[in-house]
Amino acid sequence: MSTGKTVSLLVLLNIVTILLGAPTTAVFILTAQLPDPYFVGSECSSVLRRARAHSQPLSNIAIRLCADFQSQRIQEEAWLEGMNELESELSPRFMPFSIVPRDYQAYSLFLVPSAEWKYKPADLGSLHNAFLNFGEAIGPKNAAVWFVKGSSGPIFKTSAKEIETLMKSVDIERSKYYCDKLNLNYNEGPFVVTTRRRPDLLRSGDEIIVIKFHDIDGSRITSVLNVLEQDLRTQREISKRTLLYEEIKQRIQTAAGQHSESLRHVLVELLKL
Repeated sequence: MSTGKTVSLLVLLNIVTILLGAPTTAVFILTAQLPDPYFVGSECSSVLRRARAHSQPLSNIAIRLCADFQSQRIQEEAWLEGMNELESELSPRFMPFSIVPRDYQAYSLFLVPSAEWKYKPADLGSLHNAFLNFGEAIGPKNAAVWFVKGSSGPIFKTSAKEIETLMKSVDIERSKYYCDKLNLNYNEGPFVVTTRRRPDLLRSGDEIIVIKFHDIDGSRITSVLNVLEQDLRTQREISKRTLLYEEIKQRIQTAAGQHSESLRHVLVELLKL
């Protein structure tokens, strides 16, 4: 993402929609950030450009803040506080952003790295609806993450009239960043990547769980996510074997639905043997 991003109507960069299931039927919806190099670089570039146009003192503060954070001389909390103060000076209507906490039990990133999904409104809508339902159901100790860009802000329901907004706001570039980091083939997505450590803090050797939704009909996405959802809700070890089985089953059933006549012919011939 190289353009301005928003929270509501307030200029920011790279928002993230976080859904945290509550103990009751309520859902807490947060607009927060993962301070990964992609976001930090984008935010620093945006603030520095605007600070230079505003005044030299603000420009100097922006340069120092970003240099100190990127060289790990200050922690993310100090960087966040400083950037929020700068944004408030540069944009009077600015709403301070927060950092996604480090202490959730699991983080599930919904990644859409291929631009072709911007032209599949029904499938993208199904994926986003699955995200909303999954985020509501996984409980208060887990987070579901959907990357958003553009001026629309986060979308909390996917109705027919909001599909166009959804297609424009899905953050392909931010998804590509994480796919590159995790060595995931764009053509095998969309993905749901689940980690125990906050994604921007992942280390070599950390376990990640990857679900691949290529060639799976949108109506079947929830069936796969149900397996992951139940493991997260019950706080048990995530069963990779069961997840892979369900993923493959839904892919086969999608193919069967798309090529029913051909498969029926094959089965008839096999029964003759």
